[in-house]
Amino acid sequence: MVWFRKGKGQATRRLALYYTSDIHGSERCFLKFLNAAKFYGVDTLILGGDLTGKVLVPIVEVDGHWEMSFLGRHEVLRSLEEVTEAEKRIRFNGFYPYRCGPEELARLEADRDYADAVFRRLMRESVARWVRLAEERLRGTGVRCFVMPGNDDEFDIDDALAGSDVVVNPDGAIVEIDGYQLLSLA
Repeated sequence: MVWFRKGKGQATRRLALYYTSDIHGSERCFLKFLNAAKFYGVDTLILGGDLTGKVLVPIVEVDGHWEMSFLGRHEVLRSLEEVTEAEKRIRFNGFYPYRCGPEELARLEADRDYADAVFRRLMRESVARWVRLAEERLRGTGVRCFVMPGNDDEFDIDDALAGSDVVVNPDGAIVEIDGYQLLSLA
């Protein structure tokens, strides 16, 4: 989106922004979001909610190898390199990889509260990792980055979004952007 604003006695100025939402945990989509500023020549990035994924994918270590079920397929991973690649595929698809042993898997399956706590931790860690990526890639570029939770996101991620000098969570606030107001309320 490119908006032009003409103020009283001021020349027209350009606001170029890129807006997306509903990436639901997809690291692939988040990386594309970060690259959008350069690709589209915009100075403002806005990720408008529904950031987090909904599925945990256990990668279970069994007798010196790892096993997982992902996208309807059982996989046997024979090396740490294969595990790392699998974790990347899982994140790119919006899910959360979780390395564990058979006992941990049994506990996840038997204890819903424990499984929920593990899932929420992985969700927070993922959002925190994304904030660090945004800081690395956008710091010093002049690109503004607004990332706000949505109705599908848990309040748990608010802390992961707080405290960055590059990523701003505008939820519940009015933010001025070149004479325009950004309003957000999840």
